[in-house]
Amino acid sequence: MNRRTFVALAAAACLPLAACTGPTSPAEPTTLTIALPGGDADPRHAAVADWAQGVSDATDGRATITITTEADDSAAVAAGTASLAFVDGDDLAERNGDFEVFNLPYTFDSAAAQASVLGDAEVTGDLYGSLEADGLIVLGGGYGGARNLLSTQRAITTPTDVQGQRIRVGQSPDAVRIIEAFGGVAVPLVENQVTATLNSGGIQGVEGTLFDFESLGLAAGTFVGLTHHQLVPDYLVANAAALDGLSRADREALTDSVPGLITAANEAVAAAEAEARASAEAAGAAYNEVEPLAFEATVDPIVTAVVTTPARQALYDAASAR
Repeated sequence: MNRRTFVALAAAACLPLAACTGPTSPAEPTTLTIALPGGDADPRHAAVADWAQGVSDATDGRATITITTEADDSAAVAAGTASLAFVDGDDLAERNGDFEVFNLPYTFDSAAAQASVLGDAEVTGDLYGSLEADGLIVLGGGYGGARNLLSTQRAITTPTDVQGQRIRVGQSPDAVRIIEAFGGVAVPLVENQVTATLNSGGIQGVEGTLFDFESLGLAAGTFVGLTHHQLVPDYLVANAAALDGLSRADREALTDSVPGLITAANEAVAAAEAEARASAEAAGAAYNEVEPLAFEATVDPIVTAVVTTPARQALYDAASAR
C-alpha cells in the first residue's frame, strides 16, 4: 500500500475512545507488535503487513508495527505482551457480556451486514469504549468467518439431519448451546484431538469455519451443510498505554487507517473460505445449502436468554435490521 492510498483511507475525524489523546509533539520512534499466531498462514497476514507499512510511511517511521506469532487474546494485549491483536467475540464477551449480542446465532445474515454494524460508531461507540477501564482500546471489528456443520453421516439440510449426531465444538459455551438447540450432542475437543476422534467414530461431525474444516483433509463421504449459523466477530484491540506512547498525529494516523485494514482483512478471510471450499470439493467433499429458517427457529431461546437489557436490545435490533 503506498502512502497516497493509505492516506486516502483515513477518516477526517478521530475515532472515539480517547483516540485523540497522547502527546502533541513528535515522539521518539516506537515499535508496536500485532499478534498473528498463525504467522504468514493467517489469511490476514498480507493485509496486516500492508497496513503496518502504511502506518510507518504515514508517520515517517516514527511508528513501526511488527507481526508476532505470540499472544492472541485480550489478556495478553491488556498486559502488554502484544500491543495489538485480533481477538474473537467470545473473548470480549467474557469482559463485557454486551459483546455476546454480536456472537448470537443468526444475528447477522451476511458478512457485509456484519461489517456495516461493527463499523458504525453510533451503534458500537459505548460498547467499544466499555473496555478502556481494562486498558484496552477496541479499534474495530471484522469478519472471522462463518461457522457451519460438517458430517460424515449425511447431508445436513434441516435440524432433523443433526439430531443424535455427536458434533465436535471448541471451548465456546455458545457452540455447545447451538449444537444442542439443533438436536445434536456437543462434544468439546481441543483441535489436536479432532481428526483422530472423527476417524475413530467418536464423533460424527464438526462445527467450525470452512478453513477449520480444511485442516481435516476432507474427501468423498464428507458433507458440509452451509448453515452459516454464526458470524463471530474478530475485534482489533490495542493496549491503551502503547497507543498513549504515540504522538497525537501518529496515533491518529494509525487509528484512522483501521477501517482500511478491517476491509482488507475481511476480504482476505472471505477469500480463504472460498479457497478452502474449492480445495475440499476437488477432493470429493460435498457442500450444500440448508433451510436457514428451520435452523433459526431452534435458537430463539438462546437469543432470548442473552438479550435481556435495553442496551443489548438496541445492539441486537441494529444488527438484525441489516
